[in-house]
Amino acid sequence: MQEKVATASKMYNNACNFTKAYQKAIQPIAKKYNLLPMAFDIMMFLYNNPAYNNAKDITKMRGFKPGIVSFHVDNLVNEGYLERKISEDDRRKITLIITSKSEKLIKDGIKIQQKFSEKLVNGISNDELEVFKKCIDKFDKNVELIIKNGL
Repeated sequence: MQEKVATASKMYNNACNFTKAYQKAIQPIAKKYNLLPMAFDIMMFLYNNPAYNNAKDITKMRGFKPGIVSFHVDNLVNEGYLERKISEDDRRKITLIITSKSEKLIKDGIKIQQKFSEKLVNGISNDELEVFKKCIDKFDKNVELIIKNGL
């Protein structure tokens, strides 16, 4: 009889493999723009999540260490892909703005993310995808509860 619940080890392994596959997928575009993959990832995160537009948000949402985010943001600013702007709401916050120089990078990034998504869902029906999305939403809620309250 098949187990109903996947093991934590299997789910962790799947998450790691997903990350490895994504890193492999973005290598060519990062190389094209002479960026480290994490810098490209930060650019796409900012584009895809406009409400999360500062280094602290990137650190929290992506799980990157603050020093590493700072390093990449500095480089992206120096290369002209990002600008820093003092937040109008709170002068202590620095908002990261994607510059016009980033247009081609973002356009290429959208294409690579779409291609990656298409490869991921190859052979999966729309009905299966809907069930999967519902499961992911529930996993996310459960993970948040575990982080907040423990097991």
